[in-house]
Amino acid sequence: MNVLRARATLLVLAGVLLGVPLAPAQSGYKILKSRNRLLLEDRSSLEQTAFDMWNTRLANALFDQAFTRRVVACLDDYLRYGVNTLAVGIQGGEMGPNRNQLHPAAYNADGTLQLKSVVWPNLRWLLAETDQRGMVLILMYWYHRRHIEVPDNAKALLATRNATRWLKATGHRNYLLNIVNEFDHYNYRDPITRKKRPLFTTLQGALQLLNAVQEEDSELLIGLSPLSGLLCPEGFLELPAGERWVEADIIFGHGPIIDPQNPAGYGLGPAPRNPLSKVYINDEFFYQLRYETRLQKDPGTGAWTYGHWDGDTVQRYLADVLKLRGYGGYANVFSHHQQYIAPEAAMPVPEVGPAGAQPEAFPGGGEPSMHWLFRAVADIRKSGAVPAFLDFNGGHGRGLDYGSAGTWACSGGRLLQTDLSAAPAFARIAADEEDIEIAFNLSFLTDPGRDGRAGIQVGSAGAGGPALRLLVGRDSVTLDQAGGSMPARTVKRVKQTDDDYLLRLLDDRVTVEAAGVKIIEVAAVKPIIGQNLLLVTHKAKAAFDNVRIGPIRWTDFDDSYTAPWTAVVPSSWQVVSGPGGPPNRVWEATVPAKETRQAVLDRFFGDFTFRCNVNLKEASRTAVRFRTENPTPTWSPGYTLYLTQKGEVTLERTPSTGPAIRLGSTTAPIDPGAVALRIAAQGDRVVVGVDNRTVLDVTDTGDPPEKGFLHLVAWANKVRFDNLRLEAGPNRFPAPRFVSPGGSPLPAGFVIDYVDPDGWLDLTRIQFELSLDGRNFLDLTLALHPFFGLFTLAFTPDGKGYRFTLASSIPTGPGAWTLRATALDRTGNCTVTVFKTGSS
Repeated sequence: MNVLRARATLLVLAGVLLGVPLAPAQSGYKILKSRNRLLLEDRSSLEQTAFDMWNTRLANALFDQAFTRRVVACLDDYLRYGVNTLAVGIQGGEMGPNRNQLHPAAYNADGTLQLKSVVWPNLRWLLAETDQRGMVLILMYWYHRRHIEVPDNAKALLATRNATRWLKATGHRNYLLNIVNEFDHYNYRDPITRKKRPLFTTLQGALQLLNAVQEEDSELLIGLSPLSGLLCPEGFLELPAGERWVEADIIFGHGPIIDPQNPAGYGLGPAPRNPLSKVYINDEFFYQLRYETRLQKDPGTGAWTYGHWDGDTVQRYLADVLKLRGYGGYANVFSHHQQYIAPEAAMPVPEVGPAGAQPEAFPGGGEPSMHWLFRAVADIRKSGAVPAFLDFNGGHGRGLDYGSAGTWACSGGRLLQTDLSAAPAFARIAADEEDIEIAFNLSFLTDPGRDGRAGIQVGSAGAGGPALRLLVGRDSVTLDQAGGSMPARTVKRVKQTDDDYLLRLLDDRVTVEAAGVKIIEVAAVKPIIGQNLLLVTHKAKAAFDNVRIGPIRWTDFDDSYTAPWTAVVPSSWQVVSGPGGPPNRVWEATVPAKETRQAVLDRFFGDFTFRCNVNLKEASRTAVRFRTENPTPTWSPGYTLYLTQKGEVTLERTPSTGPAIRLGSTTAPIDPGAVALRIAAQGDRVVVGVDNRTVLDVTDTGDPPEKGFLHLVAWANKVRFDNLRLEAGPNRFPAPRFVSPGGSPLPAGFVIDYVDPDGWLDLTRIQFELSLDGRNFLDLTLALHPFFGLFTLAFTPDGKGYRFTLASSIPTGPGAWTLRATALDRTGNCTVTVFKTGSS
């Protein structure tokens, strides 16, 4: 942020002032089941929601700290595509011929845990990071060949118990167990006699392992995976004191897709008495793609890569994914390349996220992380990938691979590239979809000279394209097409110290903005495959920050483009000239008396922000329905926001049975011919804005639908819509954070960090209230103006928020005191937080 803008921002913020407390900590989650369906419980509210598991296998995620760090960096990127579960092994997984011994030992031969091993702190770290995000781990205790760490069966049972105790002691509950990977594998042999070990190959052995876990933690969901087919052991365990009935909670599948109600599909012992009472998870879904052990030279880059599949193989794979879900099972997004060691490597390859490290991102193109499959997951879920936000505050870029070229490092909340010799240098992340918007902040670390450039490239991840590039120099901005025929567009513009840029690809139109001003627009551009994004430098040292990558659903109708919206009655909808005439055009619905007409966006959305301009000057009312159960025009369960010509705004939820439930209602002054409407939904909270002013902020305490379709509704006569914009994903509510000063906290001496997580510093109102009795609050906002010297105001150290520091303590006397703060950003996101302290 340049100095002048920084000073102006501080002055504006100082005028509105001020804030306080501690953002609530992540509550943590617990994975549960109801018959054959998974549920995720918020452990603070005890609210339970359906958990649509999409699992990817990263058996060696705990191999060493560097690999675990790479996995953690990709967690948010996984979630963008709907992959919410990771399968990891305490003993790792297959690492290639003669390399299994490279995985650190986790157990001692006497059955105790080898707690000095890096595996255990890495597992604790991964549990915490996934728990914060509502993600789940499938933990594997034992792996073939590695079982010989504990050669004695009794000691192996003790190690199983000890691992269960260790996990329980972490306090996390966002995991389930696959006790033995590929139970009955031919490599579960005694290291001396070479005979199969009964503990890992027989029904009684499976029951012993299940019993060992269940006696230590009866609430865990547990199972064992087979070498092939299905496995869900149950039966009477023979104990010295008599028989005990033992059964698994999970049917694990391995390889081909099998109906869990087919008794012939089970590999060990009888089928469970009631398969529909068990969760069905495909553990290793490699059967259709086979193993990726054959290196090939990639045709685009010349690099030796794994993962080449033809289109027919890909389609068969996806067909089996749908078949599995038809059986009620949960799918595995599998790639052996994510757990094998390449012949020349010394550790598992780190291509763990949807982006991967190889440049191609299409079937048959050598993408080892199988980006095409992650994209397919999003399509199957009808969600699309949600936006990515990279502010680098956490010391890394989530889902960003910057090991390819150049010297990249996260420092001071920015991503730095400091290698002038790398031309070009680039870091890579998976973008998504052809319609996409990328915003970023760019600054040069040194004078780039006449030829230095930095910016972004969208399309092929190879340095030569084909792709669109936005490159910024010292005195110009250029949009060109690497490997293509589009003429370059160059605009003279002096680079400011710290500038914001935006590149929007929509249909066949490309728009570039700098500091919020449109500087380039090109029409009739041949669409590109937008599955890769590069951050690029050329003969320059540069810093990137606040990178926001979002697939968008945006239409302004100026080119008569209405997709992806579907008019249920097409004859009722048409694109017509809007105010001012061409080129401004709008989408108009002409509706007979006493009837309605709807248009539907055929995608499932949970958390989202939707904006549009509405003209209902010739109609009594309109509505937006969202999170609806189905895309048909019937009034299925979901939310409806009504807006009338008189400015009446009403939010209702339609339940499965019974009348609609009114959640909130108000009246806003409007011009019915030009209304700017905004709806932000996050979890059970809905915030509605009219003409850039929040008019409703509702928390649904009933049974809020999690996600669904989006509808526009027009009533009798004519309703016009324009500038539709839908952004999926969380709304990034602002987060106040209480920072205790050094030493003992003073009675009322503190530091407050206000962080706007989307990185755009658009906080517009911060209010602070203090209470000494917990009931009566005194508004101190005006009194805490920096003019009075009580508080100082500055940017946070990472430049992503504002820091308020109480210059001296307030004599509050003995007892507790309560701080309450309200933060509002310009898009209507509002957060209220409370911090309480004990006696001073």
